[in-house]
Amino acid sequence: LAWIPYCAQIAGVLTVVAMAGWAPYGLLVLAAAVDLILCVILMVWMRRRAARALGGAHRGWIWYFMALALLALGLGAVLLSVVWPAAHGAFRALHLHINTLGFLGMAAFGTLPVLLPTALGRGDPKAIHWLTRWRWAFVAAALCAGFSAAFAIQLHGSAIEFVSYTPPPLIIAALALFGAATLSLLLHWRAEFGWHNMRADPAAFSLVAAVAGFIVVLCAGLLHALGLLNPQTSIGGFAGLFIFPLVSGALTHLLPVWRHAGSANESRSRMRSALGFAVVPRVLSFQIGGVLLLGGFPGPAWAMLCFGLLLFLAAIAMAFSVAGRRSA
Repeated sequence: LAWIPYCAQIAGVLTVVAMAGWAPYGLLVLAAAVDLILCVILMVWMRRRAARALGGAHRGWIWYFMALALLALGLGAVLLSVVWPAAHGAFRALHLHINTLGFLGMAAFGTLPVLLPTALGRGDPKAIHWLTRWRWAFVAAALCAGFSAAFAIQLHGSAIEFVSYTPPPLIIAALALFGAATLSLLLHWRAEFGWHNMRADPAAFSLVAAVAGFIVVLCAGLLHALGLLNPQTSIGGFAGLFIFPLVSGALTHLLPVWRHAGSANESRSRMRSALGFAVVPRVLSFQIGGVLLLGGFPGPAWAMLCFGLLLFLAAIAMAFSVAGRRSA
C-alpha cells in the first residue's frame, strides 16, 4: 500500500509523456492499466478497513470509495478505446467527464462538508446527513454527464459540432442533480455558519468560492449543450473556477497543521494568518480567469490565473518565513 502513491505518480508521468508525443502511445495504455490495478487494490483495502472500524466507519468514507469507482470506470474507458478504436472519441469524452465531475467531484465534495467546519474551528453534526443524502445523486449525475457526452460524440462524430443543440435528458438530469446538491450545501453552510464568518476566514472563503465556481461550471455545461460555448474551453474553466480555489483554500488550512503538528500553537496561527494574504484578489483572479477561459479569451485568462497563483505563492513564502521553527 505504501508504494501505491509512487506507482500512481510514475503512471501519471508516463501518461503526460505519451500524450505529448515524446514516447510511444502504448505507454498511455500501460499507465491506465497500472492505475486501474492500483485503484482496485485501494478500493478493496478501503472496504476492509471500513468494515473493521471501531464503532463503524464515518459514512463519509463511501464518497472516496465511489470516487475511486468512477476513476476505475474512466480508466476502463481508456483501455476500451484501444480495443474499439472507432469509438475513441466517445470513450475519451466519457473518461474526461467521469474524471473531472465524477472522480474529482466526488473526492472534493466528500471532503468539503468536513473541511470547511474544521477550518472555521467549529463542528457540524449535520454534515453527515448531507453526505448521506447526496452521495448517490453525485454518482448518478457524474454517470449521466459522462454517458451523455459519450453518446453525443458517438452519434454525431465530433466533440465540437452537434447535429442538435437541444440538451438530451441525461444532461438535464446531470445538471439538476449536481445543481441541487451543490446549492443545498451552500444553503446549509449559510444557515449553520453565516456568510460573514465564512468571509472572514481565508480558508473558508476560498472553499465557498470553489463551490460557487462549480455552479458556474455547471451553467457553462448547459451553454455547451446549447451550442453557445466551445466545449474545448471547459477543462481550463473547471480548473480556474473550482480546482484552484479549492486547493488553495485547503492548503491555507492544512499547511500550518502539517508544518506545526500537534495542538494549536502560536507558530501555526502566524502561518495561517500569513496564508490569508490577498485571499480575495487571488480567488477573484482564479475565477475571473476561469470565466475568461470559458468565454474563449485565453490570453487574459492565463494572465489572471498566473496572477492568482503568484499571490498564493507569495502567501506561502510569507507563511514559511514567519512560521519560525517547528513546534514541539
